[in-house]
Order: sequence, then structure tokens, then C-alpha cells
Amino acid sequence: MRKLILVIGFGLFLTACLYGQSNHAGKPVQIVSGQISQIDWVGSNITVKWLQPNGITVYDEVTFFVPRDAQITRNGETIQLSEVNIGDNATVEYLNAGLGGLRVVNISIVK
Repeated sequence: MRKLILVIGFGLFLTACLYGQSNHAGKPVQIVSGQISQIDWVGSNITVKWLQPNGITVYDEVTFFVPRDAQITRNGETIQLSEVNIGDNATVEYLNAGLGGLRVVNISIVK
């Protein structure tokens, strides 16, 4: 009985991980533009600080996971995540992957 519970628990864990890694082709791509405020190259995460469009000056920050297959460009040329800098102005296209978090599809950096 104990082994069965462990197997079922592991199966649920694996399913959740795989769900978070899928490409979510049917979900709409969302966009945010702002300034890169944090970069975690080891965890493949970036944080973007953006101005909320509510009539007053209020900034918000959102963190994204950048998968290996994400397209990253600077002035139209493809670059790597390691070439992204804090302070870069960026437009991030992303998917809300549920348990997988916010997954980048495309980052466009303009200097």
C-alpha cells in the first residue's frame, strides 16, 4: 500500500512537471514592455519593471522563466540570455504556463 501511494504521488509530481514544461500552444501570448531589473542566468529568469497604465506613476515587476528555445533579439540580431543586461529596455512576449509560471516566447531589446 505504501509503495502504491509513493508511485501515485511520483506520477502526479511528474505530470505536474511535464505540464509546466509543455509549450501551451492554445494559450494566448501576452506582452509586457519595460526595463530589465534583475537577471538570474543560472535559473534562466529575468525580472522586468514596467509602468502600470492607470494614469499615475506606479511601477510593477514581473519575473519570467526564459527557456532555451526562447527567441532573444537586440536591434533585430539574435543574442543569448547571457548578453542581456540590467537596464535594457525590453518587450517580452510570454505565455502563462500555469504551474510552470510565466514562460518567455520572445524578448526584443532595443538600445
